[in-house]
Amino acid sequence: MKKLIEYVRPFQPTPALALIALVLLAMRVGAWWLRGAWARPEAQPAGFAMALGYDLALLISLWLMARALRAAGWARLSIAILTISLSGLTVIRLLDMGHCYLVQCHWVAEAFLYLEPSYVLGFGVPILSFSALLLGAASYGIWRLVHWDAQALFPTVGRLWPVQAVLVAVALATLPLYDGLHAPEGVFNPRLVPELNFLVKLRAWRADDSTSVPPLSDEQQRRWRRAGLLPVQPSPLRGFPLVQKGLDEPALPVKDKVSEQRPNLVLAVVESLDALFIDELSGHFKGVMPNLSQAAREHTSVTSFYNTATPTISAMTALLCSVYAPTHPKDMSPGRKGQVLTAHTCLSDLLKQAGYRSVFIMGAPSSMTRTGDFLRHHGIDEVLDKADFDKRFPDRKQGVWGAHDDAMIDVVIAEITRLETLKKRDGRPYFLMFMNLDTHEPGMAEDSCVLPNKDSAGHPVADIPENPASRHLLASYHCADRELGRLLRFLAQPQRASQTLWALTGDHVAFRTAVSRPLLEGRRWQWSFARMPLIIHDPMHDLPPEIDTLSGSLDLAPTLLHLLGVNVGMHSMTGKSIFGSRRQTPWLLGRVGGRLVYANNQHSQHEATRSTLQTICEQGSKLVPKGEDWVTACDVLDWLRWQDALWSNRRLYPTGIYHGQLGR
Repeated sequence: MKKLIEYVRPFQPTPALALIALVLLAMRVGAWWLRGAWARPEAQPAGFAMALGYDLALLISLWLMARALRAAGWARLSIAILTISLSGLTVIRLLDMGHCYLVQCHWVAEAFLYLEPSYVLGFGVPILSFSALLLGAASYGIWRLVHWDAQALFPTVGRLWPVQAVLVAVALATLPLYDGLHAPEGVFNPRLVPELNFLVKLRAWRADDSTSVPPLSDEQQRRWRRAGLLPVQPSPLRGFPLVQKGLDEPALPVKDKVSEQRPNLVLAVVESLDALFIDELSGHFKGVMPNLSQAAREHTSVTSFYNTATPTISAMTALLCSVYAPTHPKDMSPGRKGQVLTAHTCLSDLLKQAGYRSVFIMGAPSSMTRTGDFLRHHGIDEVLDKADFDKRFPDRKQGVWGAHDDAMIDVVIAEITRLETLKKRDGRPYFLMFMNLDTHEPGMAEDSCVLPNKDSAGHPVADIPENPASRHLLASYHCADRELGRLLRFLAQPQRASQTLWALTGDHVAFRTAVSRPLLEGRRWQWSFARMPLIIHDPMHDLPPEIDTLSGSLDLAPTLLHLLGVNVGMHSMTGKSIFGSRRQTPWLLGRVGGRLVYANNQHSQHEATRSTLQTICEQGSKLVPKGEDWVTACDVLDWLRWQDALWSNRRLYPTGIYHGQLGR
């Protein structure tokens, strides 16, 4: 034992080295916990251990390299290497730890250009102050490290110390470096080294700053039109292939009701609302969301509506604007790299042209991920957010990000009442859209929100999990349903129901995480995409109780415009009305930035990373396991590049004829 202690003693770190190691490893713990919770919970233990090992290897390797340089007489260079390396490692690890809450960047170069600087980890902790504190600690540690007599580690090496230190450093760093370069796109890969992933993404991002939109062959255009990736009719504007004049939809195949005026529109977007949690739509979790189950029975339910974009901000772009965002958050950040200057039309733009006044209500700060700027740029007159809730309800308890759902519904009802009064004065209909917070992972509802054992009819609530965290998440859905039921009863009042078209859906479905997995296992296989509810009340048409048309996020805005009968001029929306031409295109394609693609051909569905798509393309395999492939994996890769080029070259819609708020 004494010999072992004598052997180990020279390796004991100074307090400075221990501080740096503990800071970096603690941040890696947080980073992997967040990444693993969202991506691959079942791989968490192995990936967690490997990630810690990588950080230790990189830390020791950097230190050895710096010590070797100092021993060779290059002390200043060694200080520079440690300063740059450890500072960079600290900042990147900080960002990696907060990536789920800092705009869902998932390691693209734009993450460093478009970060919202006000928040880290979703709390009101200034990221710049936090970074300065960590870098100050790292700087002190660097000074101590460089002056540590590390030759005590190898007392017999003598003049060979620098050479051996370099060899050991290279050996330690080889596996993490190889792994980071070998799988730079592996957002689901627990062995990812984010530093190298960032460099690879940066290189790809700089190389992909194209100056023109790649041309499409006649055969590509034919296949893409058949699959709904291109408008059926050629664009009336040269150089803007997505632009269309009018909705190009047939007359609604339903009877009209007598209506004196165009109805108001209320759009409820429920955070992470999976059709699975509504027993009327899935047969599971009976009693958890009874109000939405009742609404699905009493109104029109689209039973094959899938989310095809995620996370929330990308999903909002798909739902409201019927286009896919190439990479979040660059399309949401005004004045950065010109992306917000890429004009595109949204539901709110087109309703504004038709005379609607509009309000958007959210419980979180609208400054997060520039959501408020995005909405105001697209025709929303008023954006109410956390600051407004603070003023209205100064004494109410709030969640981590903002207002709970009871306060949300109170404000929604108050705003509808106010907008109705304004409509009586000037005749202008209104568009109100809101997004709640309490159903956000891992369940943002108050602790007092609990699941009942029995529903209102005395039947046991089904499928309650044993896991307390999963139970709380399910309880958050139940309490959100209670508040949504209150709103639906308000909207059902006869005079209001006859003048208001409303729709309820989710921004995206529940992600598979460590918390939600017990709720999803055996009931849903997809990681990120699945069936969402879409429930519609239309006072103008006798809609059927159920529509089984394969459709997705892009189709919501065209469907609502089709039902409203709004005379749409030129627009850049790419979806189709569920009550019109969507029925002739039984094929869906979705995306998460440039990382993940979703395909559904009515017979089966498939999710694939971009690297997997490349492999499928090279092998000539089918994109979707069963049924006909309307497009190949190679087509999808081309389509992703082509779409991104449209954004980067501002070719979605001409800025000169855009009528929203863009650029004002």
